[in-house]
Amino acid sequence: MKYNQYYSGIISLIGQSNTGKSSILNRLMEEKISITSHTLHTTQKNIFGIQTKGNYQCIYIDTPGIQKIKKNNNIIDKKIDGTILNSNIILFVIEHIKWNINDELILNKIKKNNIPKILLINKIDLIKNKKLFLPHIDFLQKKLYFEEIIFVSAKTRENIKKLSEIIKNYLPVSRHIFLKKEKTNYSKKFIISEIIREKIIRNLSQELPYIIKVKIQDWIKKTEKIVIHALIFVKHASQKKILIGKNGMNIKKFSILARKEIEKKFNIKIFLYLWIKIGYNS
Repeated sequence: MKYNQYYSGIISLIGQSNTGKSSILNRLMEEKISITSHTLHTTQKNIFGIQTKGNYQCIYIDTPGIQKIKKNNNIIDKKIDGTILNSNIILFVIEHIKWNINDELILNKIKKNNIPKILLINKIDLIKNKKLFLPHIDFLQKKLYFEEIIFVSAKTRENIKKLSEIIKNYLPVSRHIFLKKEKTNYSKKFIISEIIREKIIRNLSQELPYIIKVKIQDWIKKTEKIVIHALIFVKHASQKKILIGKNGMNIKKFSILARKEIEKKFNIKIFLYLWIKIGYNS
């Protein structure tokens, strides 16, 4: 590498829901950028993580999980097309030795693009008999040529550093787009709304749909604290009742958990007030 040569590119994490894309992004970034849970569709929109080390700048995109649309097995989420088209590297994430129709649909979509593709076999910590991986690799290699096939565990961090180094080998020569200190292109308000949403999903995923939305209504910064007013949008009155909980215990719990994480992330005292509203059009 020449001393003044710079490398930069967009790396998209693509795969079906609940394969661990968000967790892998957070491990690669060495900090929490994207919210996580065991619930499908936790990520609702593309999340950007920016990491600059020396002459290398990685722009990671955590995409919403792709699922086939009911009643039409030949259609999957079209929103992902633009992301793939603009990527320099694709990280195709699958769940250990599992493979189903959704993985097949995603594979058929990414194989159309002539860019480096790295297959990430995640959650390998769940498979005790490693011999099961050999026939699975043979099966996958017959489907598509991957520049790299890497076994990782976002949970235990196994091979995450190795993955980070391999990604550098495929970054194109390019000037850096973002400043070194930038970690994401999203605003603090968006990050905070995602933290609040995560606390709700993690605690009530069995009782509420994933489509809960959070909007920061007011943000008042004072000398040594920030006062935040946030709206939580649900679709039905019954969902509002669940969110509030008996004697307001649920919403109180979400507020405390979210406030603690926001304070830790931004290193400032937070006063967080949550309100629940019915309807998504507000």
